[in-house]
Amino acid sequence: MAEKYEEKNLVDRCWKVIDKQTEAAVKSDAFATIESSLLEAVVVRDTLTIKEVDLVNGKLKRRILGEETIKAIRFPVMKQEEFAAVVLDKSILTEDEIVTFF
Repeated sequence: MAEKYEEKNLVDRCWKVIDKQTEAAVKSDAFATIESSLLEAVVVRDTLTIKEVDLVNGKLKRRILGEETIKAIRFPVMKQEEFAAVVLDKSILTEDEIVTFF
């Protein structure tokens, strides 16, 4: 909202909070609903206090995509090789869901 209303001082303060409390920010419920341009602005920052591997974990990806999107993907119609090579590498599905699809 600070960017929308061009409140530069508030934007700067928000970035400082995100930089210092990155893990809490990306795990928050609101993070899953941010616009893609803002998501990109977050992940390109060199000042985040989170490991890159934690920034791209499957749970975070799943939250960003949303449960409805995940459920709408027709995994069962994929070839087993495609599913194993592409979907499993993304770590988006739970272990139970993987077993169900296999």
